[in-house]
Amino acid sequence: MSDFSDRDGFHMAETLPDFLKQEPRSERLLLDLLRGNINRRIDLKTISEADYGIGASKIYLELEKICETGDVGSQPFDVREVFALTRWSRPDMPDWDSGNAGIRSHMQRAFACAALLRCTNHNEGDSINCILAPLLESCIELGPDYLEALKQFVVSEITKLCTPQLRRESSSEKFYEDDDKVIAYSFYSVAYCIILHIFYLNNKKSRNIDVLKNSLIFSIQCGNYTSIMQHQAVENWWLYGASFQDMSYDIWHKLAQTHLLDQIEKFPPSLQDTIRFLGDKLVTAS
Repeated sequence: MSDFSDRDGFHMAETLPDFLKQEPRSERLLLDLLRGNINRRIDLKTISEADYGIGASKIYLELEKICETGDVGSQPFDVREVFALTRWSRPDMPDWDSGNAGIRSHMQRAFACAALLRCTNHNEGDSINCILAPLLESCIELGPDYLEALKQFVVSEITKLCTPQLRRESSSEKFYEDDDKVIAYSFYSVAYCIILHIFYLNNKKSRNIDVLKNSLIFSIQCGNYTSIMQHQAVENWWLYGASFQDMSYDIWHKLAQTHLLDQIEKFPPSLQDTIRFLGDKLVTAS
């Protein structure tokens, strides 16, 4: 696996990788699915009260507008803040004391994260990894329709980020000026890879081994390249070191352990070393 560590062997692509070109993509499908199934009386009320109930009535009206139209656009700080706070909820923890535990909380968290990713303005310091990890975890719990919708959103975002400008920025001394796009590109590639492997095991999608292999290599190369460009030690921090926010690392660890490493014997032998390489990177980096 040493070839994955060569910085000169990979640059941020200026055209979409071939294996992604045939994938359906949609920016709206995930949020449309969530807003069509969310319980407005319970879930929107819980989200609107996330910031100690401050301004909840006004925020609730803004959430209802998003549910009615599916449009997010630019949101005021108080709306972004309740989305961000809901994003930190932990539905997998039975003793979670904010909001609801279990599937109800997964719906709330998924809605908040999907809306955050669609906002055209963001809270300062927000990192894609801290939104995408809980969103992926919740969509897995909500079921294959939500996971497929997330996959289409991820492919849509990779497509938008995959430009000659991004390649130049990521290969230049000015990388730090727009590094969020490069970091997002890499985390989206990891999420796409994990989703593909879940579908492979669940027989929800065609068992295309070449696409699985390409998604693994793509994720590893993106992670290596981004971590090196951020002057992080690949062996210690890997992709996580590029984001400067560590509150969702344990979710990435769990996703990699549960859906890659723990399932490794169920994948074709030709893929197992590469799956183990990526899984170990995601689980052991900190």
